[in-house]
Amino acid sequence: MYTNYEDFAKRLYEERMKYNISQSTMSKKVHMLSSHYMKCEKGYNRFAYYELQNICTTDVDLFYCFTGKQGVNNNQYKELFADADMEQLVCCLQVQSACPFGQLWRHGCRRRG
Repeated sequence: MYTNYEDFAKRLYEERMKYNISQSTMSKKVHMLSSHYMKCEKGYNRFAYYELQNICTTDVDLFYCFTGKQGVNNNQYKELFADADMEQLVCCLQVQSACPFGQLWRHGCRRRG
């Protein structure tokens, strides 16, 4: 389920346009400064874990953004992403995080016991 960040950002833009959401409106829904959201969507910056969780509260199909595959029900993965902790999100989506938890990539995902 690997994707590069440019593909993710392109599909996020597509999803935002599909629902006719402006970058300003999206940044408010995701609790970000509009300039930071714009940089993330353009690929200059990366979203933090909590920002990805906030995207789940919008109509955007985050699963599609990461995989390029649309589900039968676009909302079917929102609960999974919204309720996941950082480690689960990194393992499930194979997203390299810009935060200190990026170490999970070098050591592999650890299972909870």
